[in-house]
Amino acid sequence: MQSGSQIFVAARREAASLAPWTGFGVFCLYAAAALLAGFAVINRRDT
Repeated sequence: MQSGSQIFVAARREAASLAPWTGFGVFCLYAAAALLAGFAVINRRDT
């Protein structure tokens, strides 16, 4: 959740938080990984 929210809270960041675009990239990678895992499970079970 922190990686996606950093895009909107770029003005006030904590020292341990990600940069806004880095957080957005991590958020997109998580979404892509979830989609790929879902497609793999669907393809395996539908055969």
